[in-house]
Amino acid sequence: DYCQGPADSTGYLLTENELAAKTFDVVGQCTPSHVGKAKVIPCSSNQKEYHLTGCRPKVSCMSDAAAEGYDVTETDLYILPFQFDVKATCKSGYVGTAAVTPCDEPNEAYVLSGCTKDNVVCKRPTTTEGYTVKENSLTQSLFDVTAECKAGYKGSATVIACSPTGGDYILAGCKKVEKCLSPPNADGYKLDEVDLRMDRLMVHARCSDGYLGRAVISPCEGHGKPYKLSGCNLVRTCTAPLDSSGYVVSEVSTHIHDFEVAAKCAKGFVGTAVVSPCTTRLQPYKLQGCTKDPTCVSPADVSGYKLDERSLWKSNFDVSATCVEGYTGKAHVEACSESGKPYVLNGCKKA
Repeated sequence: DYCQGPADSTGYLLTENELAAKTFDVVGQCTPSHVGKAKVIPCSSNQKEYHLTGCRPKVSCMSDAAAEGYDVTETDLYILPFQFDVKATCKSGYVGTAAVTPCDEPNEAYVLSGCTKDNVVCKRPTTTEGYTVKENSLTQSLFDVTAECKAGYKGSATVIACSPTGGDYILAGCKKVEKCLSPPNADGYKLDEVDLRMDRLMVHARCSDGYLGRAVISPCEGHGKPYKLSGCNLVRTCTAPLDSSGYVVSEVSTHIHDFEVAAKCAKGFVGTAVVSPCTTRLQPYKLQGCTKDPTCVSPADVSGYKLDERSLWKSNFDVSATCVEGYTGKAHVEACSESGKPYVLNGCKKA
C-alpha cells in the first residue's frame, strides 16, 4: 500500500523519503509563516492522503498608518507566538511617552499612543542683562536657544529650556566683571592702567616730577569705586628772593628736602653770605650776611696832588698820591671815616 501527499499542505515544508505504508518516511516542519511542531500521520489505506497537523498560521498586525508624531521601528509584526516587536518614540515637535499596543485580531493595525503635538512655547526671561541671545526655536520640545556672555561679563553662558508646562527659559553662567575706577584726582602720579578688574587689578604708578616718595596702589572697596593712590608727596620748593642785590648765588637744588644753594657777597659788598631754606612751600629762601661796602669820594680840592684811584671802597681802599711839581712834602692818603665822605688827602705844600 502507498500513501499520497495531501492536496493542501499550506504551512508545511515536506520531505517525502518513502510513501509505502510499511516503510512510510515523510518529514515535515512549519514554514516561516506558521508556528508549532509539524507532525506527519501515514495514510490508513492504499492511495489515501497522509495527514498533516501541528502548524498554525502566525497572526500579524498591520502598521498604524494614521498615527502622527511617532518614529517607529518595526522588527516583527507577528503576535503569535508573542514575537511582536515594534518600538516607537515621539518625533521632534511632539511630547510624551510613546506606547505600542499589538492588535487583537490578524491584519488589524497595532495602536500607537502617548505622543501629542508640543504646543508649549518657552518665554524670554524678563532680563537678559549680560547675555547675547540667539533664539532659534522656543518650542519646548524643539528648544534651541544659544547665548554667550556680553563684553563686561565673564563665565560660560548656559541656556536651560522651560519646563514642559511652559514659563521662562533660564540664562545662567555669566557674571558682571567687577572693575575699579580711576581715582578722580591723580595729581602727583604717573599711571599705567593695565587691568582694572578687581580680581586682577594691575596699575603701574610712579611719582610725577615735583613729587617725592614711593607710589602705592590699593584696591578699590567695591565694583565701580576708585582704587587708591598713596605715597607721593609734593616736593616743597623754595623760590629765589625777589631782591638778591649784594649776593652772587649758585642754586643746585631749591627743594627743602635736599636744599643746596651757595652764595657769596657780590663786588661792593662785604660780610659772610648765609643762605637759609624756606620753611613753607613756594616761599623765598633767605640771603643774609652781606652789606654794602662804604665808598669814599674824591676830595673837592686835589691841588698839588697826582692821584691814582684804584678802589674807593673802604674795605679795599686803594688810592695812591704824589706831590706834583711846584709842591713839596710827602703825599698822604687815608680812607674816609664813613661812606660818602671824601678820603683824607694831605702832605703836599706849595714850594
